[in-house]
Amino acid sequence: MNASIRKTLCTNSGTTILSENGRDWSPSSLLAWAANVRQAVRGTREDIVPIAVHSPAFLLACLLGLWRSKKAPILLDPSILDEIHLDSIPEAGRVLLAEEGVQINRQVQRVPRAGTPMPYIAIPDDDELALVFLTSGSTGKPKLVPKTFSQFRRQMRVEPAFLGVPQAPSVLSMVPPFHILGFMYGTFLPLISCGRAIFCGNATPYGWAKAITRFRPHLVVGVPAHYRLLAQVAQTPFPPAIYLCSGGPLPTDCEASFTEVCKQSITQVYGSTENGGIAIRREGGPWQPFPELTWRIAGGGREGRLEVMSPWQQTPNRWTPTDDLARQEGDQVLILGRLDSVIKIGGRRLSLQEILSVAQEHPDVEEAIVLPYERYAEQAVALFACPKKDRQLAPWELKSFLGQRLAKYKLPRTVRVLEALPTTSIGKIDRQRLLSTLR
Repeated sequence: MNASIRKTLCTNSGTTILSENGRDWSPSSLLAWAANVRQAVRGTREDIVPIAVHSPAFLLACLLGLWRSKKAPILLDPSILDEIHLDSIPEAGRVLLAEEGVQINRQVQRVPRAGTPMPYIAIPDDDELALVFLTSGSTGKPKLVPKTFSQFRRQMRVEPAFLGVPQAPSVLSMVPPFHILGFMYGTFLPLISCGRAIFCGNATPYGWAKAITRFRPHLVVGVPAHYRLLAQVAQTPFPPAIYLCSGGPLPTDCEASFTEVCKQSITQVYGSTENGGIAIRREGGPWQPFPELTWRIAGGGREGRLEVMSPWQQTPNRWTPTDDLARQEGDQVLILGRLDSVIKIGGRRLSLQEILSVAQEHPDVEEAIVLPYERYAEQAVALFACPKKDRQLAPWELKSFLGQRLAKYKLPRTVRVLEALPTTSIGKIDRQRLLSTLR
């Protein structure tokens, strides 16, 4: 892998290895930016440097420049940076790096692009820290997830081959690089395989569709919201590729619409920032664990918390609990949803996933989410839904639909219909924003 990175960056210096929203980057231009990153952190003592990154080119420059300085970046989403208190991250240094032109309402160290290319590339040793993700998962509580270089190396040795990704692939990512999906497949995979990365995260759905048709990539990376929107705007079938989806459950109707309109199937990846890739599913089939990964139900029962063991976990080859509920059925494992989707109201347990599944059966519901919240010091449930295009949907109608299919105690206390569900910068439903409307 080290040799592949050096080959990508040290040969054919004028070749385009990254296309980002219409701009092409060569190894020489990236190494010039990396040299400026190294200069910007010269003299700092901290090993972890915060970077505000929505540009994959800036991320690569920071990786190379910081690795050369024996440091690692912590990846921060610029769109929510003003909500993040660096003082609450004691491991991170006080120097915040950002590219020119990024508008942030705080003191930052700008890193210019032009300069003399960095002549020497340093790659971390296997046990050395490579970078740190800041993730909120589904709980909304920020959490640092450090990754060593060996975790990336081991994961990339297994996953691309299992997915069928060819050598030296071109990868088009709609997911930003500060998210693990956009980093692993959209940035790191092309870097280590002498391929080409194509980012169009700032584009509209029409721009994503145009880029897929123009570049004809081997691999397309997105989350469910991307594929839902692509199915709405696509005018012709898409070229053959591996269309990868992660970051949340892919609704059945979303997958069906994409397949019908775009004439391509979607490969779902199940995993987490902490545990890496766990399993894949194609065309609604069973979940298949990645090679070298094993899974089991905690306690040996038929249903319970899912545990996994793989070489690329933070603690390799030890049983590690996930936050998901699973059920063993024969030689298959069914993922039932997050453990925190089971709550107790009035002494009775109910599943948020069950309520969501029933809501999604309504013929006029395009997308929905079920969230727990506190109402008058008691636990309650809220359902947010948006209608399909050119359809009408009333809250009372949806609640009546649920009442015919669910026990009374399972009915949501609050049902709201919105034109569209708000999303975060990576396309996930913004849970915190929805919950703030209930206060």
